Amino acid sequence: MAISAFRSGAADILKKPVSSEILLEAVERAVESDFAFRQKDFRIVRYQEFYDALTQREKQILNSVNAGLMNYQIAQRLGLSERTVETHRANAYKKVGVKDLQQLKEFLSHVDI
Repeated sequence: MAISAFRSGAADILKKPVSSEILLEAVERAVESDFAFRQKDFRIVRYQEFYDALTQREKQILNSVNAGLMNYQIAQRLGLSERTVETHRANAYKKVGVKDLQQLKEFLSHVDI
C-alpha cells in the first residue's frame, strides 16, 4: 500500500493518530518540495526561451564554444573575423545570462539544441 501511495505522488505516509504538529510539518515539507520542483521546471522553460531567442549565428557560436573551440577556430570554420565571433559570443552570453564557459555548459545542458 505504501509503494502504491508513493507511485501515486504521495510525499509522506503518516501513521494515525497524527498530531497536528507532525501533520503541519509534513504539509510544509510537501509544499516546499513542490515549490522547488516548479521553480526548476520554470527555469528550464525560461532557458529554452532564451536559447530560442538567439540568432542562428549566435547559436552556432555558442555550440562551437561548448564543443571546446577557441574564438579564432570558430572564426576560421565560419569564415568570420575573430572580432565578429567575439561580438556574437558576448551578445549571446548577455542574452542567455551567462558569464563564463562553465555557466554556458550548465545552460546548454538544459536546452534542446
